[in-house]
Amino acid sequence: MVLIHDFNSTSLWKAFVLNSLVTSLVILIAITLKSNLDSYIDVDKKTKIPNRIDWFSLIITLLVTFCTTLIAYLIMYVLFGFGGGMLVEN
Repeated sequence: MVLIHDFNSTSLWKAFVLNSLVTSLVILIAITLKSNLDSYIDVDKKTKIPNRIDWFSLIITLLVTFCTTLIAYLIMYVLFGFGGGMLVEN
């Protein structure tokens, strides 16, 4: 059930483009989340104050990045059939 049939990862260039799309999306979300968790906004001065990196922000970033990666690859599979070549039939 592929929605976009013409852009399968049948060539090296198409596979690199599709994988770069997924990787860029996941990295963007992870960096944005991490920077928001590692700083807080001072309401009085309206400035962003950096915070120390703690285990909470690392674990939350890891879990959100993992879920984002799963969702991104699922969307790419539904749209383009991406990742179908990684499946092995016995």
